[in-house]
This record gives sequence, C-alpha cells and structure tokens, in this order.
Amino acid sequence: MSEFDRNNLISMYKEKIIRDHEIPTARDIDCDYFFPSYQEFKRKFGGRRIREVPELSKLIKRYRIKFKIEEMFCKDCLYDKRFCGRTIEDCKKEGELYFNNLEI
Repeated sequence: MSEFDRNNLISMYKEKIIRDHEIPTARDIDCDYFFPSYQEFKRKFGGRRIREVPELSKLIKRYRIKFKIEEMFCKDCLYDKRFCGRTIEDCKKEGELYFNNLEI
C-alpha cells in the first residue's frame, strides 16, 4: 500500500515546482530520489498523464504564467541578469508596483 494520497502528491508536486523553479517532466520526477515515481502519480490519478489531471494542470498553468512573468520582469530590467548577481526575489522587492498590479 502506498503512503501517498492524492492531496499529498499534489502538495509534493507544487513544492517541487517551487523548489526547482520549473515544471517537472516525468523524467524529472523519476530522477528525484526524494519524490515518488511518475508511475505512483499515474496510479493515484487514474493512469492519466500529469498534465491531464485537473488539479495538477491548474498548478502547471499557474506556475507557467508566474515563471513567464518573472522572465519578462528580468527582460525589462536595466541590469544584465548574467552579471547582476541578484535573485528574482531581490528584484521583485524593488518592483512591487509592477507585481502588485498583476493577479497570479
């Protein structure tokens, strides 16, 4: 019997997205030793691909938009992100007006 229920898997998936700052693929999931296998996800979500599961699809869309906004924020910046040494969180603190007007 598996120790993971659907809600636990959804929470873990969200944490992985936040930690890795990208949407994980099946390979990413299987290569993460601290994460249940992709097959475990398929078993719990009726054999469907992760992107087809409504709860996970919603997360994927939300974070894909968030990451795109952050990417655009960097493109709008005066500094070259390769050399500035700042994190997106540092920049977002300075650009609160920019982000306060965006609903995520």
